Amino acid sequence: MKEIWKEPLYTVTINLDRKYYLAVDEGDGNEEIITTLTTVDDVFGYRYFLTEQEIKSSDESLWKIAVPVEEEEKQ
Repeated sequence: MKEIWKEPLYTVTINLDRKYYLAVDEGDGNEEIITTLTTVDDVFGYRYFLTEQEIKSSDESLWKIAVPVEEEEKQ
């Protein structure tokens, strides 16, 4: 059985006074990468598990603080 390669996913959380999560807004239909001002990481319509390319396209410096997502978290 051939294993299908899946691109690794990451999360980016910026801790300031409040937590900022880097997310893709899938609710507006254009998949623009935005930062949200929320302390909740499961807001409907946002995707928080991002690829390296998505993170770097938002801000190259954010790649330094990206954290790999464990397989169990994705489900």
